[in-house]
Amino acid sequence: MNKFFSSLKNGILLLTLISIIGISAIITYISFKSQQQVYEHETLGRLKAISSTLASQINGDELAHLYKHYPNKGDITRSEQDSVYQSIHEKLKMSAEINGITTPIYTLMFHPGDEKFHFGVTSSDEPNWMHHFEKFPQKLLDNYKSSGTVRPYASENGTWLSAFCAIRKSDHTTPIGLVQVDVEFDKFRDKALSSLYSNILITLLIVGTVAILIYFSITTLLRQQEKIQETEKALAIYRKELIANVSHDLRTPLASIQGYVETLLMPELKLSEEDRTKYLNVTLNSAQKLKRLVDELFELSRLESKDRKLKLHSFNIGELAHDILLGLQIDAEQAGITLKHDISTINT
Repeated sequence: MNKFFSSLKNGILLLTLISIIGISAIITYISFKSQQQVYEHETLGRLKAISSTLASQINGDELAHLYKHYPNKGDITRSEQDSVYQSIHEKLKMSAEINGITTPIYTLMFHPGDEKFHFGVTSSDEPNWMHHFEKFPQKLLDNYKSSGTVRPYASENGTWLSAFCAIRKSDHTTPIGLVQVDVEFDKFRDKALSSLYSNILITLLIVGTVAILIYFSITTLLRQQEKIQETEKALAIYRKELIANVSHDLRTPLASIQGYVETLLMPELKLSEEDRTKYLNVTLNSAQKLKRLVDELFELSRLESKDRKLKLHSFNIGELAHDILLGLQIDAEQAGITLKHDISTINT
């Protein structure tokens, strides 16, 4: 039985731990994904507003002029090299500073010849003129004539969130390029993961505390259950012994009654009136003893009944002692015993 309760306790504890850890892991993961989605939504909305504002401020004709006069990679090496480049560069740089953008803002132009995007003007003090954008997201090409946002994508320089908007010439129809604004998604992810690890650590501490509490609770509960089982087992043994003892006690008065009654009914015996009275008194005493045993069994049965409800009430212990003494007084006098009681020291 002890092995059973020990196995049951360990099984319940293990199942509880697995359940708590599983639920905590799911909640933590959902929280991480929720933070990521909120960050993406808010960031992309902000980047889209910045790119739209810059696209309306950049003169498309001037940008077309730059692309025409400086068609090759590295033609512009300094911002001060061309006044038009410098003007657009200052607008991009100011927007980056005002909006807290830590990565360069830049313009892009799609070159049909090599089917790649080329960098144009940038907010960085070091021009990256006409360098190739090697791993550009397909959405840039699909929405080249309009605007849009790009969810996390990997490039040669990291993982990014981006927004872009078309820059048009003075006819407001012909797109000359794009202005793109990026933020590093890796930094947010690292920060979110750091927060996730902290949450996991806190969760493990909570789980550990809960597990300890559950362990002691289950241990106490199972220990109580074990005691109940042991008590029930002891009661079963006691009941079995009681029945055996009562059976023996019942045989004695029954045998006595049977024997004396049979004696009284024997016609060949010439019993005197004194002997007859003596036999009848012995039979009566045996019957009274038998009645007491039966009453005790009946009372025991009533006490073990689950339907029996005990009613608690206060009483005077002195009166109880007096009633008990009166009930035993006659038998005591017949036996030559004097009974006395002193309730002066009893707190009633």
